[in-house]
Amino acid sequence: MYQHLLVPIDASALADELMKEALDYAKSVKARITFFHALPDEDGDITGEATLLQSIAPEALRHRRDENTHHVLDKAVALAAEAGVPCRSLALPSRSPSQGIVDAAASSGCDLIFMASHGRRTSLGMMLGSVTLKTLTHAQVPVLVSSIGKAASSARS
Repeated sequence: MYQHLLVPIDASALADELMKEALDYAKSVKARITFFHALPDEDGDITGEATLLQSIAPEALRHRRDENTHHVLDKAVALAAEAGVPCRSLALPSRSPSQGIVDAAASSGCDLIFMASHGRRTSLGMMLGSVTLKTLTHAQVPVLVSSIGKAASSARS
């Protein structure tokens, strides 16, 4: 059985559901969890509002990212404490969330990546380019993709 899960999370409602499911699973197999939040690489590409903030107020951008990261990870740690599951939290910058997940699993000694897919690509599920698919392709440990979230509706009823 798996003993150390890496659970990548963000600030989405899907991540809230993922945390609960991962904690239930970890508790059932007596595993510990490392909750992971991928940070954008400050030297990498940034887009939209972040581009403007980076150029005129880099400290404000960094502060906003730090606040978001602490909020996401503190919530996960609190839920783990309530569930009685040992955990730690980790946030690392990476040019790609999938590479950050793979690197975090390796550096933390995790034996399973427990994740969900946002399913934003198409109703067909994971498509080329998705974080989940890239993680599945590059991970050196097994990846369990949770079926939480809205199921894709069929094209024909």
